[in-house]
Amino acid sequence: MRSALRLAGRLLDAFEDIATFLLFSVAVILYFSQIVSRYVFGFTFPWAEELIVTLVVWACFIGASLAVRHKTHISVDLVVKTLPPVPHRIAALVALGICTVFTALVFVWGLQFVRAMALTGNRAESIDMPAYPLYMAVPLGGALMTIRLLQEVWRVMQPGWDPGRPKPVPGAQEGDR
Repeated sequence: MRSALRLAGRLLDAFEDIATFLLFSVAVILYFSQIVSRYVFGFTFPWAEELIVTLVVWACFIGASLAVRHKTHISVDLVVKTLPPVPHRIAALVALGICTVFTALVFVWGLQFVRAMALTGNRAESIDMPAYPLYMAVPLGGALMTIRLLQEVWRVMQPGWDPGRPKPVPGAQEGDR
């Protein structure tokens, strides 16, 4: 069971890393081609702007989950850091609980929004497709962040949890935080 959970965690890590990289990369390449085509060749692709915005939105929602994984979201913890271990753990669990409820609501309300978009037949006109798949980034991001927050709740509840410094972000230098 543990090995299956580890594998699922590694697959989720890889998905977040690869998807965020690819989405941003394609958006940058498209944006660059828009600039070149406009100023060098005198035309633009009518579908590119909407697609670029969609790619960046998807990358941001998946990247928000990645930020939860690396604990790089902004937090105000000046007072919490001064607490002894037990109150610190309680404060951490309360904060994680609030964040988990919020991201779970983003997931649920995102699904409701996507369903409404599908039922109304809204279309992304410039790329000539139904609009609802483009908005799936909202519930997906909410679900991924909820999973990551639940992983952190589990970690905080473990005996021997250290309320000290978070695990370092891979590739970050000490002064980068």
